[in-house]
Amino acid sequence: MSQTLPSSTAPRSGAVVWALILIAAGVIWLLREANIFTAQNMAVLLRLWPVILIAIGVELLIGRGSRSMSMLIVGATIVVLLALMFVGPAIGLAPNVEVKTMSIDEPLGDATSARMNLGIGVGTTTVSALQDSGSLIQADLRYAGDVQFNVEPGAQADITLSNSSSDANFGFDFFGWTLAVDERDLRWDVRLTPSIPLDLRVSGGVGSATVDLTGLQVTNVVINTGVGEQRITLPSGEGVLPVEISGGVGKTVLTIPAGAGVTADINAGVGETVIDVAGDAAVRLRADGGLGGVNVPAGWERISGEDRNGVWESPTFSDAATEDRIDIDYNGGVGSLRID
Repeated sequence: MSQTLPSSTAPRSGAVVWALILIAAGVIWLLREANIFTAQNMAVLLRLWPVILIAIGVELLIGRGSRSMSMLIVGATIVVLLALMFVGPAIGLAPNVEVKTMSIDEPLGDATSARMNLGIGVGTTTVSALQDSGSLIQADLRYAGDVQFNVEPGAQADITLSNSSSDANFGFDFFGWTLAVDERDLRWDVRLTPSIPLDLRVSGGVGSATVDLTGLQVTNVVINTGVGEQRITLPSGEGVLPVEISGGVGKTVLTIPAGAGVTADINAGVGETVIDVAGDAAVRLRADGGLGGVNVPAGWERISGEDRNGVWESPTFSDAATEDRIDIDYNGGVGSLRID
């Protein structure tokens, strides 16, 4: 008695289901990148995610014995979710997030130095030097949630500017996917006085940031980079500038101009770290590469260690004056370090 075995070339039910799920995920991703789906559409998807669990349960109960039934259940679920993502914002399935604006212009007053604390929220951020030295800080903000701006005046002014998402209606998660307003519509433009010494502390949020300290009298820099690409340019000036950078998620690019003396303590997160220095800069690098590699320019001498863990010096380091040296301590995370 012969028995007909199922063809080995026929796709299994589970494989077909996963193929449909991957196709749906790719379609959603493309629609998001093409700006057809907005952040509100994505918020609808994340709000309705239990529908996916229900569909999986139904498929386990009645679809396992039939590939066509499995395809029907998964296909119908995908169609329903896509349709709800399209119409959801119009019928109230997405949070209603108000986008607010604020302009700040704080006079310099009697301040001879200042401590700046910037807590960035969601969106694109730029920090740069003021052209008008009569102000301590100017800022133009387009934001969601709440912004706190506090000034403690005096000879040493203390400035705090931060974005809070404590409002339940704001509702964004760590990667910003549930934010019901597109982070590209939110922006912080912050300008700081070049007239007095500044102790600068920046806590990043979600989105790209450009922190250009050119022309500022910065005495100390502490930056927590948040989520997104971060570009940081240090000033050139007299003395040695202490810098601390704690990585989040995303690429970090640190530019150190010619002639700057710097001691940098960098704790990388997830993403590539690039340090851009002048070709004749006097640099010493002490690195623990973590899960990524360490790449230094040709001609640098390895003083000790291995490819990812060790100490390197540029050819000009030993002869340079202390105030002209760049001394970097790097603790790697997930991602490589490259010095250009």
